[in-house]
Amino acid sequence: MTLNEIELDVYRRLDYADSPPSSVKARIDGFINQRHRQLLASNRMRLLRLATTTLVTTANRPSYGLPYGCARISRVMDQDNGYLLGTRTFEWVREHNPNPSDVTGTPEVWIPLGFSPVATRPIPPVIPALWMAATIVPPGVATFTLVLVGDFNGSPGQTFTLTPTLSTPDPLVRNSVVLPAGFTPSDVLEFSCDTPLTGAVAIFDAATAGNLISQISKGQTTARYYRIGFYPVPTAAVTYWIDYEREIPVLVDPTDEPLLPIDFHDLIALWARLDEYEFKSDDRWMVTKSLVEERQRELRSWVDNHDAYRFYAIPTAPSISRLGPQFPAGT
Repeated sequence: MTLNEIELDVYRRLDYADSPPSSVKARIDGFINQRHRQLLASNRMRLLRLATTTLVTTANRPSYGLPYGCARISRVMDQDNGYLLGTRTFEWVREHNPNPSDVTGTPEVWIPLGFSPVATRPIPPVIPALWMAATIVPPGVATFTLVLVGDFNGSPGQTFTLTPTLSTPDPLVRNSVVLPAGFTPSDVLEFSCDTPLTGAVAIFDAATAGNLISQISKGQTTARYYRIGFYPVPTAAVTYWIDYEREIPVLVDPTDEPLLPIDFHDLIALWARLDEYEFKSDDRWMVTKSLVEERQRELRSWVDNHDAYRFYAIPTAPSISRLGPQFPAGT
């Protein structure tokens, strides 16, 4: 069911018009998104949020931004050398290696670095110039804010707030970002706009090709990446599979669909009706509550139980070594 179909189901069962007053629509949409988030945020529903992406490292680059929508990394697997990376904290890495360029080689561990507006932070941290482009479709009318930090006439750590524009909102054309005279940016502190975009808008460090520095995705107002670091710093391109948990999306467009299995989309509509009955002090709340609880039990059973699953007291196959490619086989 799409958001529009869920809305119509709620409206009609509540005896509302298919196009109710804006205040009613806003309230129902709030109930729908609140229940969608609550259902998926529980650890029991974690399976429904799992996804996998591919990342290829670049020599001497210690950290990377994952695509928009990553909420938390579960595991990182080295596909070229065939082993599972360990995990260390940001504090551990800083304690053992304050300067990333001091320790290089084949990464053995990955480090969660939290959220940042930057997809790529070049090493050394100097960006000679910036260009902005609509990467998919024209973004419509929006005012952009770009906050940069860098060197200004020999003084590092200087911050400037810019309002770049897309004079040519064409995916094939990159618009130069006008920087203050004497200013060389080293990092992006913020890249945002004042309205959700109808198409992605990105910042690059070259007029053609180059690195993607930051991007506001379609439907979003702020650039946000979950960053990951590697230790040691890779000296070559290595392909990794990264398992992660997706962020729970806000249902906004009429065609948006919940992350729940399609057979249980009606559970969100039931919850929205229950919340509206509570809001109206309607006696139908109790009957609807029993329906909600029954459907939730069925959803939990769907997630927890799989016909192909079998329990084994003793592992039937040896696990893969996590020692890394520098250790001989069998050690």
